[in-house]
Amino acid sequence: HSPESPTAPAVEISGLKKSGTGGAARAGTEPILRVSTGGSGSLMELLANGNVGIGTTSPQALFAVTGGRGTYVASDGNVGIGTAAPASHLDILGTGEELIRVRTTGANGNLAGIELLGGATNADWAILTNRSGFSGAADNLAFYKNSGTTGAKMVIQNDGNVGIGTTGPDHMLHIRSSILDNFLEVESTGTDSYPHIRLTNDARSYQLQTCGTRSDNFEIYSETGGSTKLA
Repeated sequence: HSPESPTAPAVEISGLKKSGTGGAARAGTEPILRVSTGGSGSLMELLANGNVGIGTTSPQALFAVTGGRGTYVASDGNVGIGTAAPASHLDILGTGEELIRVRTTGANGNLAGIELLGGATNADWAILTNRSGFSGAADNLAFYKNSGTTGAKMVIQNDGNVGIGTTGPDHMLHIRSSILDNFLEVESTGTDSYPHIRLTNDARSYQLQTCGTRSDNFEIYSETGGSTKLA
C-alpha cells in the first residue's frame, strides 16, 4: 500500500520468512508475530493461519488463552472452556465436578438467573432467585414466564416446599389454581396397570389406586397388611 493511501494499515506485517529461505511467506502454524518478555517465554503468538494464542505458542483455535483450563474461541464463534473444539456456543469440559455460577452481590431485587428464549411466540422463560417480587421470597427458586401468561409458574422454597400456581407453598407440594376443575392426575398407559398414590407414616402404608387386574376398580389397599380395605 502507498503510505498516502487512506486504506493503508498503520502497521503491516508481511509474514515473510527470514532471508536465505527464498522469501517465502510463513504458513500454517508458523508464527508471524510474537510478543515476549525478552527471554524464551512467549506472552502472545499470532500464527500464519490466523490463530492467536496467549500463554501458548500453539493455539488450537482462532483465539486461545491457556492457564487454568484454557479458553478458546473457534472460527465459528463457539467458545470452549477446557476444550479447543467447542461443539456449541459455550462448551465447558472438565475432568471432575462442573458447576456454572451466575452470581450477584446485590440485595433482594437484583436477580440471578438464566433466561431461555426461543423463536416461537411467548417462548420466554427464566430460572431465577434473589427477587421476591417474582418468586415470593428472595431465596426462593422460581420458574418464571416472561411473556404470554407471565408470572412464576413454580417455586421451590428454602424448606423444600414446592408451589405450583403459588409462590408461598404451605406444604411439600402445594398446587393452586382458579380453574374450577383443577385436579391432580396420575396416569399409567400400560395394560392392567395400577396408577396409585401412596400414603405412608412410621407404621403403615396405604395406596389409593385403580387396579387393572381387578376390573379396574378403585381401591384403598393396605401395603402393610397386604389386603384391600375398600373396592
